[in-house]
Amino acid sequence: MRFLNVIAACLLAGAATAWQPEDHEIFRIRDDVIAHEGPDTTFYSLIGVTRKSTMDEINRAYRKVAARAHPDKARQSFIANYGKVTDPATGKTTVDKKKRPSQREIDAFHKEADARFKRLSIIATILRGENRDRYDFFLDHGFPAWRGTGYYYARYRPGAGTVLIGLFIVVGGGAHYLALYMGWKQQRQFAQKYILNARKMAWGNGMVVPGLDTAEVVPSAAQSNGAESAMNRRQKRMQDKELKKNAKKGIVAEDISEPIEATLVSGPQGNKRRVVAENGKVLIVDSVGNVFLEETSEEGETNEFLIDINEIHPPTIKDTVLFRFPVFLWNKTGGRFIGGSVDVPYLNDDEKIEHDINPAIKNATASSANGEARRRNNAKVRRRP
Repeated sequence: MRFLNVIAACLLAGAATAWQPEDHEIFRIRDDVIAHEGPDTTFYSLIGVTRKSTMDEINRAYRKVAARAHPDKARQSFIANYGKVTDPATGKTTVDKKKRPSQREIDAFHKEADARFKRLSIIATILRGENRDRYDFFLDHGFPAWRGTGYYYARYRPGAGTVLIGLFIVVGGGAHYLALYMGWKQQRQFAQKYILNARKMAWGNGMVVPGLDTAEVVPSAAQSNGAESAMNRRQKRMQDKELKKNAKKGIVAEDISEPIEATLVSGPQGNKRRVVAENGKVLIVDSVGNVFLEETSEEGETNEFLIDINEIHPPTIKDTVLFRFPVFLWNKTGGRFIGGSVDVPYLNDDEKIEHDINPAIKNATASSANGEARRRNNAKVRRRP
């Protein structure tokens, strides 16, 4: 407890010595000017000059103001003008000589006039000396306020709503995206390592996979340019002749731009070897280097899932809570009645949050049946009877 008191005393001492004595004098005089002259009154406006005024202009203006604000002259003016009454209807001013201020009122006014004259003297000293730069600095950057133990600047204190919104943006946006990105990077590295280990177990340390080291020799453009151009011209002439013959016979030419469904090739290609991974999963490595996960369904069908790291898509801002949570709230509230709901897949399914990860990779890397992911309809699979 004593140690904490010492630390608090040191902190308060440091805060108290943050301002110079000249600064404290400027702050005190400014507070008095605001209290008696108004919040918009500055040292320059009180004397009747501007910030660009020279020293001679400040001296002349101060002499005029000081002559009017002298306590003795101000006292006489107060007594003389005490009985003046202005008619609101006509605007004329009359003097009631019988109406005189009491001695108590005169003493109070004299005391106030004396304090005002002293303030003017101190302000003139500040504006005519080196402290003018200090006052101009605080005039540009703001004045600290008295906080009971010293002058301190008022700091912005955000409310609970602002803090929650800021945390939601930082954590739900930046931190969540960073976590998703690190997970995506680790998934790719792990899948790549998993594929390399499978190839190594299948084809040995030499990594000589049949079919990968041989490549078809493609003729260069310079060698085939002449033959291709001649063949294209000959085919074009023959095609024109056929079109003319068909036009004479009334035969409509077949639309050659009609799309033809391509035949997709899936499953192991060429030579293949079956290996068992460390977690007990059965893998098939073909001659092209593709790695497939072999699984048997409950119906007895054998499925082969391609392990492809290119299907592990990088995360986007739409995958973070910053986007998904507002969309979830909209779909549950306004979107249900308006009909403009936004589709965010797998928002409530913990097993499908990472929906971009290849299901074959998740199945292959699972150590038990409880860790296996669900199969998807878009997975690259080949069934064998």
